[in-house]
Amino acid sequence: MPKCSIIVFDRGYYDFATLNRFSSEGITWVTRRRSMFAYDVLNHFANSKREDGIISDQHILLGNRSSIRVEGRISNIVIPILAKYMSS
Repeated sequence: MPKCSIIVFDRGYYDFATLNRFSSEGITWVTRRRSMFAYDVLNHFANSKREDGIISDQHILLGNRSSIRVEGRISNIVIPILAKYMSS
């Protein structure tokens, strides 16, 4: 895949060695957080976009401490049109 590509995994991809390889090759990846994902927060980014639905934005280290880990970013967002239907 060429550098600057974006890969989206809908079901929570968790092959951390592959995700690290993508990152080192300049490929951006997005995956759904699965409940079994353990992570440590390295930094909280300033959040000036709360009105746009961004609840939190954090720099993380994903994975169990005893396994391969991957550095990433976790953003919790609310998409207003979906929130309307999901809360009904």
